Amino acid sequence: MKHLPRWFRLAAAVLAAALLWPSPAMAQCSSGDSCTLTIAMPVAQVLRLSLSTDITDLGTPTAADFTAGYRDATGPGVTVKANRAWQLTVDGMGTQFTYTGSLADPAKPLSDLAWGTTAGSYTNTLGTPAAFGSGGPGLTVGPIYFRTHWDFLRDIPGDYQAVVNFTLAAP
Repeated sequence: MKHLPRWFRLAAAVLAAALLWPSPAMAQCSSGDSCTLTIAMPVAQVLRLSLSTDITDLGTPTAADFTAGYRDATGPGVTVKANRAWQLTVDGMGTQFTYTGSLADPAKPLSDLAWGTTAGSYTNTLGTPAAFGSGGPGLTVGPIYFRTHWDFLRDIPGDYQAVVNFTLAAP
């Protein structure tokens, strides 16, 4: 190739590159007036969980709440967005409330906080993972309701806190 003109060597290099370069897929045509095209479109799994708030105040118990043995409160709204089957579980983190106060820690158990998906129906307690719900593709919205059990002999003045875990998973 040493004796060939420079433009000829350049043209040969461009032609070789064009032949070796992968060409884009083309539609298959059976005749001059129709063609078919295959389209690929991967769809990823979508599982999204959101709460309307990340802090819920269960309220300060009154003498009437202590006498009744409980106080009810509405928790946050729970929203699940999914394009597949899902299940949501709820559990407390740890076994007791965190206590802040000037008296000895009463070690209030998380099982004193019951919850449910219907007001007045509290079939689950924190400390034991339980199903909040399950469903299929779509949007699901619902609140969580809490019932805190109070006892004059055990629940002393101070601040009580607990962390509640919501876990969304595909079955």
